[in-house]
Amino acid sequence: MFDLITDHRSNNPDMKKILFSLCFLPFSVFAQSQSDYEQEMAKFVKLYNSSKTDEICAMFGKNPQSDEGCSWEQSNREAKSIDKLGTIQSFKYLGVDKSDPEQVTVFQIHLSKAGTKAMSFTLHSTSSAAAIAPGPYIFETFRFTTTSEEIEKMMKPSRK
Repeated sequence: MFDLITDHRSNNPDMKKILFSLCFLPFSVFAQSQSDYEQEMAKFVKLYNSSKTDEICAMFGKNPQSDEGCSWEQSNREAKSIDKLGTIQSFKYLGVDKSDPEQVTVFQIHLSKAGTKAMSFTLHSTSSAAAIAPGPYIFETFRFTTTSEEIEKMMKPSRK
């Protein structure tokens, strides 16, 4: 493989591009940006505040091990989130909780009835060409309200 890249006799630039891309493929699959997370959060907030359960469920994708349907629909039906917690008035990106095994991205949210809380999630690209053009995304790990020692540290500067 090394000879293919450095062989000056080869006039096949496409092969070089393919090999170069393959070398960096594992790194680019996990390359969701802060902007990607903020866009998905904004979409979720709009749907949540409008009580659009079906559209929120589409953000979770299908669980192949379960016939029970959408996890958001089940948990929201039991918790009645919007009735108890209120609508999401605002959100702010805080960063990644590196202490969490899932490496979740954390947002501070302000709920109209429950006040300031933390919400965290990870995204998974549904594109078969995720390394080249990531997205669209679905939620992989999702915690509507959450806390941990690390999240509390992240929230402190914002609560002052």
